[in-house]
Amino acid sequence: VGGVDALASLTTNAAGTTEINGGLVRTTGAQTYNDAVSGNNATLTSAAAGGHITANNAANDFTGALSVNTTGASNVALRDANALEFGTSALGTGTLTVNAVGITQSGAMTQQAGAGAATFNGGTGPITLTLAGNNFTGAVNVSNNGANDVSVNDANGIAIGTVNIGRNLAVTAGGQIMLPAVATPGSQTYAGTNVVVNGNLTTTNSPIFVNAPLTLGAASLFDSGSGDVTFGGTVNGAFALAVNSTGTTTFEYAGPAKCIVPPGGVQIGCPTKATVASTRGLPPIQSLP
Repeated sequence: VGGVDALASLTTNAAGTTEINGGLVRTTGAQTYNDAVSGNNATLTSAAAGGHITANNAANDFTGALSVNTTGASNVALRDANALEFGTSALGTGTLTVNAVGITQSGAMTQQAGAGAATFNGGTGPITLTLAGNNFTGAVNVSNNGANDVSVNDANGIAIGTVNIGRNLAVTAGGQIMLPAVATPGSQTYAGTNVVVNGNLTTTNSPIFVNAPLTLGAASLFDSGSGDVTFGGTVNGAFALAVNSTGTTTFEYAGPAKCIVPPGGVQIGCPTKATVASTRGLPPIQSLP
């Protein structure tokens, strides 16, 4: 559809169903699917700014890999009654909102610079967006429930927005990871060139791993219950850092640094690996220079 000459727009009514089987739908304007859409390896492309793509019917069922392409300020809103797999998708500066029962990918997803938020709700399924070629330039919001994990990779820097998930969170980036306050039932793992945290990181008796240099953007509490807390690089920032854990708190770093801990802990000079006693119930650990 629109393979030779792109349609100006496409709208389907609320009654009936639409099937897109292994084909391209290309418009210069909006695509609005009001009925239930099914499709196998479909590609939805809007070739002009303002060409929003909306397929929000609760009965939608896209099978195979769904590729979505927009440009400029074009929003995308998608819903699937089952799991949704993304193929290679190049998105503009609009927002992306996805609701499905599990979200995966077989092709990289990229947003143009300065894009709006990318919001993924995996329902009772996992969210696995781990291809190295991803590039989310807007804040990434993730949610699901049950014993389901969330993993997100980005080739560059990434800003995490709201997090409301069922179990473990893993974020990997080729640049800086920006974090708000994050609370998860399961573990939290962050790996990038550096991590900036602007609030508390909380788990329910599960570990917190920061496998990068850490900068405090605000006073922060790392509360892991019985889970370990590991700082895999230097820790800096002119704010208070507190660690509440009945497990092991470990500072690992390559260069000289001072580790200052509260009374009852152990002062560490400049080793390459320092293990600090639990600080539960003690005054905050001071930020590391």
